[in-house]
Amino acid sequence: MAHLINTNTQQKIILRTQHIFGRHSGSSHTILDNPEASRLHASIYWNGTHWLIQDTSSNGTFLNRAPVSAGIKKRLKEGDSIQFGAMDASLWILKDNASPKSLLMPLVDDLNPIELDGVVVLPNEESPDLSLYQDSNGQWVAENQFGVTLLDSGVKVSAADESWVFIDAETADNTRQADHTLNK
Repeated sequence: MAHLINTNTQQKIILRTQHIFGRHSGSSHTILDNPEASRLHASIYWNGTHWLIQDTSSNGTFLNRAPVSAGIKKRLKEGDSIQFGAMDASLWILKDNASPKSLLMPLVDDLNPIELDGVVVLPNEESPDLSLYQDSNGQWVAENQFGVTLLDSGVKVSAADESWVFIDAETADNTRQADHTLNK
């Protein structure tokens, strides 16, 4: 999974297909606490073959200490460094630039994201409450004792009192609220 590491805090960010960085908590996937960061500062997205970064800020984004021109998309490679808003802002390093995967993002900090590949059983194989897999059309589905449900980005998935949000790597992630719930 493609991810960034903040060198100051060691925070790990798994990149969504379209990942927005900024100070605005309602529209950004990663909230920047830098006062020089814009509300919607920059985006990193997968174009089908590469990760690209685009600056949308008023104070700039820096790739390997060089400014990224507003509106210009720059290709990212593993090991690149990124700073949002100022040269003395936190440094983020692209540690992996693999293509995006569909995943379950935890709703609480003490759970890890779950990369979806093949069949995933929750909470575990010894106590299976929920199975996630791709149907014959490539659509991710969740199956439990109540039936089969198609998954769309933003759907809440729960098993054994643990909850995640499904993020589909095949579609651009949008900012709609997670208003569907799948319970065990």
